Amino acid sequence: MRIRPLLLAVLLAAASACPTALAAPVPSYNGTHSGPATLFDQRTQPPHFGYDPGLAVSPAELAQSAPDAAATFTTTVTADRGATFYDGAPESTAVGFLRVLEGEAVDHRTPLATPDHDGDPVVFTRYVNGASSEFCANNQFNRNGRFVFEEGAHCADPLDGPGQEEPAEDVAALRFTVQIRQDNTYSARVDAVDGAGQVVEDYEPQGQLPYTFTGVLPGEPTTKYVPFVRLRPGALTGGPWKYQVTGSDLSTTRPMPTARIGQVNCADGPTTSVEIGNATGTATARYRVLVDGQVVRAGLLGPGGAERVPVPLTDGTLGLVQVKHGNDRTVAEARLRVHCEVEFAPTTAPTTTTTTPPALHAVAKPPDARAELPGQGPWASVVMLAVLAAIALVVLHLWHRTRRSVSSAAGRSHRC
Repeated sequence: MRIRPLLLAVLLAAASACPTALAAPVPSYNGTHSGPATLFDQRTQPPHFGYDPGLAVSPAELAQSAPDAAATFTTTVTADRGATFYDGAPESTAVGFLRVLEGEAVDHRTPLATPDHDGDPVVFTRYVNGASSEFCANNQFNRNGRFVFEEGAHCADPLDGPGQEEPAEDVAALRFTVQIRQDNTYSARVDAVDGAGQVVEDYEPQGQLPYTFTGVLPGEPTTKYVPFVRLRPGALTGGPWKYQVTGSDLSTTRPMPTARIGQVNCADGPTTSVEIGNATGTATARYRVLVDGQVVRAGLLGPGGAERVPVPLTDGTLGLVQVKHGNDRTVAEARLRVHCEVEFAPTTAPTTTTTTPPALHAVAKPPDARAELPGQGPWASVVMLAVLAAIALVVLHLWHRTRRSVSSAAGRSHRC
């Protein structure tokens, strides 16, 4: 018996590199936010506040995926002259992750006005001279209700022009990057963007920015954090003001396996092979192998590890084989139409050789005059002859006895 693939169609997606950033744009944070020239009441007048609790993430959840997992929130905030100008309390922007506290009603004042959020992974910025591109950044604003932004803030004026060689005049665009990691630490960074949309590499004074703030997250690893953007113009704007928020994105970076799905093998029943590898040098990669949505294999691969997984298929069906990372990111997939045909070798049937006897010359005989009863064969004639012989013997015996008896009687008569 021989089995061979009759029909096979394969569509294979290339494996992703490891680690991979899984981008998840959050357009609800983007948009244009503006207002008229006014005395801005920072205590009651709500600024733009982007906050989506559905995006909450915790270090513990990240750690379930891989040892090097992290969540990163990025966004770019551009302020015009009216927004950066102030008379009195200055403009302020806060970007990062806000801790989820049980029973708290989150509003636009929360990141700045309560000691409950001291130490949250947030980077704060403000423009310092009004209608200027010079700004300062810090990872703290208040501590225990006391204003401390100016303690440890890093300030600089971004350079602009084709080669970023002169001080900027109308550049007021900042790109924020805040990351929390599975080990319960965070980092926050702010970069200026020049008039050509490029990240500024040179500042006055030199060496002040860009600057990365780092620290330990204030909650337990199970504490959840929500990315947010909070914008607030100065107390007295210099005219109509406008902010533009663009490029908001929440991504997770997790070491992911590489995978390759092989051809269908019909030798021992329909199967395919999945080769999974982990190229990282420090992290463990999690994987699952699915056939038509059903998990047939799941496991972990250590750094540099590899595994070959046989995957059973069903003959005569259209099967979707997938390899997924622990966060449901598809690493590789192949749609296999399987038709393994069983062929039987022709069997050798037993043959009978018939030899034709040589022809005989028949000699005509006269018909047998002896009658043969219907249904009787030659053996019946033999039996009949035996019976007749027995009768003849009995008759002969009786005749002999009769003759002796007559002879005896005659002798007695003669003697008398």
